[in-house]
Amino acid sequence: MGEKIRIPLSVLRKSFIYKLNELINESGLEPYMIESILKDAYERMAVETERQYQRELAAYNKSLQDNEDKGE
Repeated sequence: MGEKIRIPLSVLRKSFIYKLNELINESGLEPYMIESILKDAYERMAVETERQYQRELAAYNKSLQDNEDKGE
């Protein structure tokens, strides 16, 4: 079976923005409602981004410690 092709982040980003704009334009919601929804989504993403950072930092520090313990 062939290797799965990874979509570049810039392509994913542009596609996401396009689809989000389409959704907003077709939603029929008032701008103040969209603003509220996007603020809520941003707050959730900010929390998740911090969690991801903390996980990656812990993994990185563990790798450094493991290498130090091995004498590398």
